[in-house]
Amino acid sequence: MKDKISWAALVIALLFGLLAWPLLPARAQARSVVWQRLDVDIVVLDNGDLRITETNVIRFIGGPFTFGYRDIDTARLERIFDARATEDGQPLRLETGYADGGRFRIKYYFAPAANEVRTIVLEYTARGATRYYLNGDQVYWAGVYADRNGFPVEAARLTVQLPAGALAERVEAYGPPAIVTGLGENRVVAEAQAPIPSGQEFEIRVQFPHHIISGEAPAWQRAFDQQREYEENVKPRNNLIFLTLALLVLFGGPALAALLWFLRGRDPQVGLKAEYLAEPPADISPGMAGALIDERADLRDVIATLADLAQRGVLIVRERGWQKWIVARGPDFEQPLRSYERALLDALGLSRRRDEAPLEERRQIFYSYLPRIQAGLYQQLIADGYYTRSPEETRASWRRLGVDALVAAAVWVAISAIFLTGVADTAILLSVSLAVSGAAFLIVSRAMPVRTRKGAEARMRLVAFRRYLAGIEKYADVQSATDQFNRYLPYAIAFGLERSWVNKFAAVNAPAPAWFIPRPPVTRNAGFIPRPSLWEKQSPPAVGADAARQSIGQSSAEPQSAMSAPAGRETSQLDVSTAARADAEPLSLAGVNQSLTTALSRVNSDLINMFSSAARVFDSRPPSPTVTALKDTASGIRYTLSEWSASSGSSSSSSGNSAWSSTSDSGASRWSGGGSSSGGSSGGGGGGFG
Repeated sequence: MKDKISWAALVIALLFGLLAWPLLPARAQARSVVWQRLDVDIVVLDNGDLRITETNVIRFIGGPFTFGYRDIDTARLERIFDARATEDGQPLRLETGYADGGRFRIKYYFAPAANEVRTIVLEYTARGATRYYLNGDQVYWAGVYADRNGFPVEAARLTVQLPAGALAERVEAYGPPAIVTGLGENRVVAEAQAPIPSGQEFEIRVQFPHHIISGEAPAWQRAFDQQREYEENVKPRNNLIFLTLALLVLFGGPALAALLWFLRGRDPQVGLKAEYLAEPPADISPGMAGALIDERADLRDVIATLADLAQRGVLIVRERGWQKWIVARGPDFEQPLRSYERALLDALGLSRRRDEAPLEERRQIFYSYLPRIQAGLYQQLIADGYYTRSPEETRASWRRLGVDALVAAAVWVAISAIFLTGVADTAILLSVSLAVSGAAFLIVSRAMPVRTRKGAEARMRLVAFRRYLAGIEKYADVQSATDQFNRYLPYAIAFGLERSWVNKFAAVNAPAPAWFIPRPPVTRNAGFIPRPSLWEKQSPPAVGADAARQSIGQSSAEPQSAMSAPAGRETSQLDVSTAARADAEPLSLAGVNQSLTTALSRVNSDLINMFSSAARVFDSRPPSPTVTALKDTASGIRYTLSEWSASSGSSSSSSGNSAWSSTSDSGASRWSGGGSSSGGSSGGGGGGFG
């Protein structure tokens, strides 16, 4: 029974609470403040002190509000004293002291205000704010301060009352558009013509004759005037000097790089030797030909050297297993070789104690021999008189200039940020110019290797020969020139023409290279069936011309994967030994289908994939402690910059004053003590309500 009573009481209490909720007092509303007016009267006393009266007409939205405060920047005055606050003539309780940032705070308390308009008057005296100069003393005061917590000022008027006998010689106002009156009078008034958003100041500046008031220049004035003199006269000159220097480096660096290329990076002019040549220059191997044309001993030249060695009988390429290649000794393995050719044999794993080596086994080894092979190619070109210096060494020397310029740009960024921030704003631009010049030298370094006259002439002949290989059907009958296929195949590889070269001769049933031994085709029930390609499903057997067309069509396709042949696919194998091939008809490209037409391209692809795999393995190594530390440092710098950007972005609006001014003194001389724009007034700071 008691449990039932308890539950009933709980339900009744909940219902009563729900019914009474609308009758409860309203909760605190969202609060905001609008300065309907902020009028500031500045009276210059005989001793130089300024008596400031700030009349705040405030519209409180929401509430309640119970206090207000005024933070006065003391950087350009000596002290604030004799402060009081009143409302309707009645004094308000206030507290004074220094707030964060060294500002002097006056905090006053009033009766709670909500959704109403109140007028609060704040008065105080500023000592050491008047500026003394022989050409005229000045009052320069920020009547409407910038930091108002986002609250705008809808209307404002600034008034300066000069001592008896003092007439305004020069007047200006800074901030919003304003009308300024009182030039040549004892009283100056500046009336704002537009609302003043939070973050913008409204300043007034008045100059009057010297010796009318007593006192002397405050301690801060000398340092401030010197800094302003530097910023208005010396710093612009420094900015111009650094800007001029940056422009000279920006345009002079790339121009110098281009001039050096013109003077030292061009080959001797030898002219066009022929439209085409049907054979390469003597004593220039395919690998050397490729390196001589583009000035780089690249992977294509290494593959061309492999094919050249095979064509000369030094090597034999044999397929063992589905798409698995064996490089073996050829009948002329012991013939004299150049140094880079011997290095290639070492890279392939062939030595006097080993007769053959699978290409797959060299995947993680071959890349370590590549610099030796490339250096051997360059040295052979130098020894034969085509270069006087290794092209790679030439590029590296000029590349160092570009890298040095980039390092200098980075160092200059640090120097500018640490030491030159106050000297010149344009000093940092020099780092940009150095970086651009460094990039120009890096680009030009690629074209700086220079051939000798012999090398230039040989290159022109090779270009003509490459033109012949690329368009052989225009210059010769391909059907009757099948003997050129094997002879010039290494050059076609070096020139990047291997695919079109193979396809053109496959179309005319050119004999397969003697050094290439493909895996035999498959036979089934005594019938000939070409081996199925890797990327197509097995189709019914084709014979005669249909088989040839099928072979040529497959030769132009790209293999998509390399996999082992399915078990049970083969029923018997044909004898493709050297003896059997000697007694049989010559193999043709069309006759051996996929194995022949993609032989060299597959070798090329396998070697490229081998080096790509080695490069990926190299790149995936754990970074060294130094690299890790550098990455951590870079992350820290990025975090610091992001924090600084966020903090500066939140306060950037307070420094966005426009320099618009309206003054009745259009032809007056410059201000005493310098300065002709906003930003140097006394009395700024902030204020608000809570």
